Amino acid sequence: MITKDFTLLDQKIDPKVLEAAMFVHTRLVQAGHTCYFAGGLIRDCLLNKEGKDIDLASSASVDEVIPLFDKVIPLGKRFGSVVVVYEGCISIEVTTFREDGIYLDGRHPQSVLESSPEKDAQRRDFTINGLFYDPLKNQIIDYVGGIDDIQLKQLKAIGKASERMEEDRLRMLRAVRFTHRFALTMEKNTRQAIKQLSHDLHPKVSIERVSQEIEKMDHFERKQCSAFLLDSIKLGLFSSLLPNILPLDSLSLVQRSAVQNRLQAIEALPLFEQIFVLFLINPLQSNQDRFPSSLEISHFNLFWKCSKKIQTKHHALRLFLDCYQRDPDISSPVLWKEILLLAGSNLYIQQALDRWSPLLPQLAHGSACQNLKQDTPGCTLQADTFKVRWSCFYESRRSIIANIHASSPLVTAKEMMICGVKQGPLLSKYHDHILDLQLTNPKLDKETALKSIAELEEARHDTL
Repeated sequence: MITKDFTLLDQKIDPKVLEAAMFVHTRLVQAGHTCYFAGGLIRDCLLNKEGKDIDLASSASVDEVIPLFDKVIPLGKRFGSVVVVYEGCISIEVTTFREDGIYLDGRHPQSVLESSPEKDAQRRDFTINGLFYDPLKNQIIDYVGGIDDIQLKQLKAIGKASERMEEDRLRMLRAVRFTHRFALTMEKNTRQAIKQLSHDLHPKVSIERVSQEIEKMDHFERKQCSAFLLDSIKLGLFSSLLPNILPLDSLSLVQRSAVQNRLQAIEALPLFEQIFVLFLINPLQSNQDRFPSSLEISHFNLFWKCSKKIQTKHHALRLFLDCYQRDPDISSPVLWKEILLLAGSNLYIQQALDRWSPLLPQLAHGSACQNLKQDTPGCTLQADTFKVRWSCFYESRRSIIANIHASSPLVTAKEMMICGVKQGPLLSKYHDHILDLQLTNPKLDKETALKSIAELEEARHDTL
């Protein structure tokens, strides 16, 4: 064990949160329990980052913690964790010192046992996250070498890296996030363990949990986010999430350059939009003449559980790229399918057009170094010109689209439920999908519509 004198008073911590944590800490100590600050707070302070949440680790069991406070939420009671609510608004998580039982599902231990601070530190994921702080002695307590690794700017798994990753596959994505959030270097054994298990990220880890990790990263600088995405691809973490994205190490130098150029062109976008672009535009195909169909995009949206607004943006982007590459005069009949698909979503179309038009030359042709105001080689249409022409084309047909969109749905919610669709948000999604099909094909019959719903349901179950 190593100790280091340290005070939190000079750190970037919300005074009210610190007050709440000290209140909980003091009461636990007065009741005869050992209690330390734990989690990411110590790491953040040593890295001179703002500390937002303060978690406590204690020798008190859940049953001993609950009677000490007025309001306790037993959110993680099974794993020895509860949340103490201070003054009705500040939550402090308190977890019993523990060691974990075996992991069978690649995410959670089958059981936990009360243990010592040292054993508790050794069960954690990375050395920089395994530090404790004693606010009474103003000391950091280090059982795992976290202080040294922070000084070395290194991300290292605690113990044997392969075992840490096998226990909880989410740690692989967390490792990449921490590495690029804090500008660290990933230790070689940790990196090798991730490479070996990267193909098994999903479905061991649910898509909701993957999305949460991506959302956490999206709060930081765009260059950090792009580095996170590129490194995730290098390690193979997206091979189970995007079938057309292979680990970069398995690609030729030309193919790696194509992927990196695509990411460079879109690094200003939020991470989820970057991921969608990688799905939409195969970075390994130099002259793409086919984008994913509307049904394939619907499958993507279901897999990632995208909101209605995000779904509309995805369909809009596909349309803009298709228009840009196919027909500078925007007069091809092929546009009708996509134009009608977006009916009823007028609110988002102009926003999407404003956002994506400047990127069209780079996305459609992969010329990441081209000046956005110049024509891209092989294309006669400038992005600004395209935006004006497409807007005129769309406006001239707005009334027609509105009339078609007002037609009654071909399949009712009751009929979908009879076919096995459960009551809930999916009914609305499938209703919109059927309407899209009607707009594309006015002669669509009920049997074909229900068959399409069955295909979406089958795809959805395959991703669960």
